[in-house]
Amino acid sequence: MKLDDLDIEIMKILQVDGRKSFREISDILDKPESTIRARYNQLIKNNVLRIVAIPDPESVGLNIMAIIGLKVKLKHLQEAAEKVAQFSEVRFIAFSSGIHDLILEVYVESNDHLVEFLAEKLSKIDGITESNTSIELKLYKDSYDWLAHR
Repeated sequence: MKLDDLDIEIMKILQVDGRKSFREISDILDKPESTIRARYNQLIKNNVLRIVAIPDPESVGLNIMAIIGLKVKLKHLQEAAEKVAQFSEVRFIAFSSGIHDLILEVYVESNDHLVEFLAEKLSKIDGITESNTSIELKLYKDSYDWLAHR
């Protein structure tokens, strides 16, 4: 799907407030509500845009956030990434250049849960040769409105 300026503007508004109505967006952009609805539906249909609720992790008992870097034997990389992606603790996983092959963002309830995740889940995946875990001590920014500042 080729995006135009109107698609981008709709997404910018929704990144700031995903609950904006089509009417409110149409008023802001001075476009017919039917146009906004049609564009929104196309963005959703083409997987350009997802509307989701993002709870605060601490508010739902996920008190520990860790960034985990994994070194993986290249022949196991795809399979390892697919297995790790299935774990409920993993919020984000990406193939990366640099010192680590895979980067994970993990949310858990406690340090004990993190140890269990590392020892009982990650350690059993073929091809992982090394892991490096950093625990988030203080969050300064967690933003999903990056497009709004473009």
